[in-house]
Amino acid sequence: MSQNDTGGGLTMHRGRDLSAEERHKAARYVASEAYNAYDCADLLSMLGLNAAEGLDR
Repeated sequence: MSQNDTGGGLTMHRGRDLSAEERHKAARYVASEAYNAYDCADLLSMLGLNAAEGLDR
């Protein structure tokens, strides 16, 4: 298991919970790299994120 891997998605980084801003940026990045909406949803789910975290505030 890597230093950032908690087994439950993107919830920790170096022993701390990710901030809402970090989760927002991660969701946006995943969406920008996904092939389509289904791919995006699958990738976000694997990381423990959801599409709403990537929406502009």
